Amino acid sequence: MDRMNLKNLDLLISTIPYINVNRILIRKAKEENRRIRIIVTANTIDDALKMYTAGAHYVILPHFLGGERVADMISGVRRNRVDLLKERANHMAELKGRKDIGHEHPFSLF
Repeated sequence: MDRMNLKNLDLLISTIPYINVNRILIRKAKEENRRIRIIVTANTIDDALKMYTAGAHYVILPHFLGGERVADMISGVRRNRVDLLKERANHMAELKGRKDIGHEHPFSLF
């Protein structure tokens, strides 16, 4: 934490879904910089609400975002605005690209 220059940041984003780590980040960031905006990640609704209480400006819930994305895609397919085979090809290309650079989906904690 000592190596982070929080005083000059406008925005801090944590993709770490661990509540204790994010609580420390929020507290430390707010101590060093009252103007900083903070976005953190949570895996559960309860943790998200705790992060808001701790001072986060926005909490990312990846499972809900993924669900919303899929719901939008399905709606587009039903309205004939989305070509599912094209979506498939695009997604496969994205996954292969991510794999090529070493990205891996984290295992589920549930």
